[in-house]
Amino acid sequence: MKTGKINLILACAAASMLLVACAKSEETTSNTTSSGPSCTGGTLNIANGGSLLESTYAGQNVVIAANATVTMQGSVKIPSGCSITIGSGATIKAVKSPFTTLIIKRGATITAIGTAAAPIVFTSNSAVAARLPSDWGGVVIHGAAPVNAVTGINTNTDSEIFTGPYGGDDSSSNSGTLQYVRIEFAGWEIATGKEFNGLFLAGVGKGTTLDHIQTHRGSDDGIEIFGGTVDLSYLVISNNQDDGFDADEGWKGTARYVAVAVPTDGDQAIEYDGLGADKTRASNGVLSNFTMVGTSGKSKEGAISIRASGGVRIYNSYLAHFWGDQGVIAVAGNSYNGNDDSNAGTTTDGNLNNIDLAFASNFVECLYTASAHTGNYTDGASDSIVCAANDPASCAADALTLAAAFPDGSTNNDLTNLDCSAAAKLAHGAVANNTAWSSVAALKPAANITVTTHADPPAAPNGTDLAVATYVGAFTSADTWADTWTSFPAN
Repeated sequence: MKTGKINLILACAAASMLLVACAKSEETTSNTTSSGPSCTGGTLNIANGGSLLESTYAGQNVVIAANATVTMQGSVKIPSGCSITIGSGATIKAVKSPFTTLIIKRGATITAIGTAAAPIVFTSNSAVAARLPSDWGGVVIHGAAPVNAVTGINTNTDSEIFTGPYGGDDSSSNSGTLQYVRIEFAGWEIATGKEFNGLFLAGVGKGTTLDHIQTHRGSDDGIEIFGGTVDLSYLVISNNQDDGFDADEGWKGTARYVAVAVPTDGDQAIEYDGLGADKTRASNGVLSNFTMVGTSGKSKEGAISIRASGGVRIYNSYLAHFWGDQGVIAVAGNSYNGNDDSNAGTTTDGNLNNIDLAFASNFVECLYTASAHTGNYTDGASDSIVCAANDPASCAADALTLAAAFPDGSTNNDLTNLDCSAAAKLAHGAVANNTAWSSVAALKPAANITVTTHADPPAAPNGTDLAVATYVGAFTSADTWADTWTSFPAN
């Protein structure tokens, strides 16, 4: 999450406007399941050239025609019991404003099913070559699955960006489907640490389907998850100005086949926070087959931050082209101390033995001690890549060992090319337009990346059990799952 992007006056004004807007149509009930009232407003059908406007939307079901180009303006909130359905090939152009957002309220659903040949695109309505990060707010989905925001309570009365209540007691709740969807030039920081993202998921349940999604060139995180149990797969998170994949407030799902390309003005590939308020219900997700690549000249150190009693298990993933003078993976003491049964009762911060940390069967190469990608790490020096801190920039020394940081598994990692003396599996391209990663082809290896033993990830707390991997990273050399529907425009 970013800090200090806009001045205090603008932040307060933005927060106030959002609060007023939310108050007009906010849920007043405390329902904790995905069920809600039926939609009584009828159906709003929008054809090519039509508009979806906050000023005229009256709480109906919304149907946007296939292949239509539609203008969206203002904070459009789909209320509980209602739905929005978007046809394949549709393009939703958001009028430039931090308050242009699509918000799926708890109990509402979104069905946005594109195809590889006809993806659904959310983008800025600014002219091509004039589009910028933070042109609009993004897509927000609220669900009714448990979150860890308040001790002993599975709900939260409002999100950090004032979009309404989320969470509940229905782990299997269904907020809809997003498939073959691109979200571009979104995100906005309305106050310090409070940001819209490309895709913001709050208490979203396992019954929701999220796959084949790209979030590109947003001003904050590509995807941020606040609690819930949703699974995600086949994601491309490209050139966003903060973190790529960000989880918080007790998320307990899985993510697999995820490519995260971090530009020069980006931050971490993964930021992982455990709390809310209750350490017994901290985040504890399972990640497999990530591809995480950085960029020469990136101003911020590091690739992965794990903190606030967060637990995460990372397997079968590829990490390269990042820098950090004392490590590129930071694990805070309140996560790794006493995280497992072997350390139960030995902590000083009150953690219980419910936090799992693993980093196994991963391929890590081409790491540097300086932003310009000078100063090489030593091949095989696994303990040099990790440090004890909230984020890599705060690392005073790389004194933490990989085994201590990840006591639930730190084996079968390949770190034989940390100094990048051999050709990298993914070649680092020339920096242009704040990114060295401007195509899917750049994110796919010439030959499959493998390690000696691939991990069979354990079941996640939501019950999803990922199959054993046969390769490392998001792609094989022959994969085509992201070829035709993704795009990497600079502006």
